[in-house]
Amino acid sequence: MLLKKILLLTKNSNKKIKFKNEKINNINLNSNNIKKGDLYISLIGKKYKGNSFIKSAINRGAKFVITDNKFGNKNLPVLYDNKIRKKLPILLKYFYKPLPKNLIAITGTNGKTSVSWYLHQLLLLKKLNSSYVGTIGEYYKKNKKSSLEITTPDICSLFKIANNHAQKNSKYFIFEASSHGIDQKRIEGLPINIAVITNISKDHLDYHKNYTSYKSIKLNLFTKFLNKNGTAILNSKINYPLKFKKELKRKSIKIITYGSKKSNIFIENKLNKNYIYINKKKIKIQEKIDNIQIIENLECSFAILLALGLLNKKIIGEINKIKNPSGRMEECYKLNNLSRVFIDFAHTPDAISSILDFVYNKFNKKANILFGCGGDRDKSKRISMGRIANLKANKIYLTDDNPRNENPSKIRSDIYKGCSRAKLIPNRRVAIKIALQELKQNEILIIAGKGHEKYQIIKERKFLFDDLKIANNYIKKINEKSVRK
Repeated sequence: MLLKKILLLTKNSNKKIKFKNEKINNINLNSNNIKKGDLYISLIGKKYKGNSFIKSAINRGAKFVITDNKFGNKNLPVLYDNKIRKKLPILLKYFYKPLPKNLIAITGTNGKTSVSWYLHQLLLLKKLNSSYVGTIGEYYKKNKKSSLEITTPDICSLFKIANNHAQKNSKYFIFEASSHGIDQKRIEGLPINIAVITNISKDHLDYHKNYTSYKSIKLNLFTKFLNKNGTAILNSKINYPLKFKKELKRKSIKIITYGSKKSNIFIENKLNKNYIYINKKKIKIQEKIDNIQIIENLECSFAILLALGLLNKKIIGEINKIKNPSGRMEECYKLNNLSRVFIDFAHTPDAISSILDFVYNKFNKKANILFGCGGDRDKSKRISMGRIANLKANKIYLTDDNPRNENPSKIRSDIYKGCSRAKLIPNRRVAIKIALQELKQNEILIIAGKGHEKYQIIKERKFLFDDLKIANNYIKKINEKSVRK
């Protein structure tokens, strides 16, 4: 798109501006992503002022800069526009054409990644072109295109990614909408026709301050960003405010529910058999499902397929072919003593509870658990995570997660208040080693908190750290040692 077209769309007609007939290749908010011929949008953020990176962006090849904060250097190709933030979604909508036909946004405290991944796989099994963007990266069909720094990319990146996938003929674009992403309007302007919520429990209260605010932000996905006449996929177990329901009605939004017998979609676990109810019509599921969390995630996925007009007996029969996303109850190598080890991303009280219940229900025994809690994040959940582990786990190993700028010992101490029988091992690598060495025959260990992550954040630095790789290396050594004996 020519710069003069961009200026016209943003209602900037300054005749003194040079480069009007120059082509702009991409639009970026992050100066680190700038390439030759790009437009850099410099905004005032919560931590940084975009103007601090203008010179860097130009050095990287930015053709032009539009900023919402006055910039003193008149010799650089910089335009001041204090309303550019509001204009940006409109600009991106015109710049990044086309977009996929179906944009499906999924929010929730837990389960976003699993539901997104299940849906993506089910669409591919129907030989439909599907894309996914979220916690575990960016995927087109079965191919991983890139890893992502955050669950929901910034608004420019998200538009660009969606456009790239549309050009590859992707008809279904599934993306995770985090509470931060919703609050910071990273999804604004995207023509979302299906919005989904998995569940809501306390999380990110360091950012949202209280649960009421957090819940309200989550529901904004439906009231502020879902298209009129779109479809809302709602978990029937959530208590929705009256004003929320009124707003959906005002926008003529269709509602599909899941999670209870009164819902449009419900999976019944009865007498070692599973049945799915689709608008109260009962269908037997051949594949046995004994994990409540998986059942809820499947219900949600099926509800989305129902909204898309794609739910039938054939696709229901394919669930044995879908796999959990990376770092979601992902099994490590087996130990020679028949004990088993799983890696999971669980980092909230509800998620910890769910995975411990899963093990107990499936294997009829309590699992050992190794976990910590991230620093500079919601502190209120720490003692709850400890209490749940204390109640539902066999052995407990408390260690460091991503302490960031917090004192790690303070984080461990907060959790320890809820589970004083835990073994405290600060170094996560050492903790994994000890937990594995202490695994008795037929015991089960869950290494929780980091899941798919390949790093550990200490202060401002990221260090390579992969729970799965580290665990497998130790398991290999333990197995070799047992053979020598």
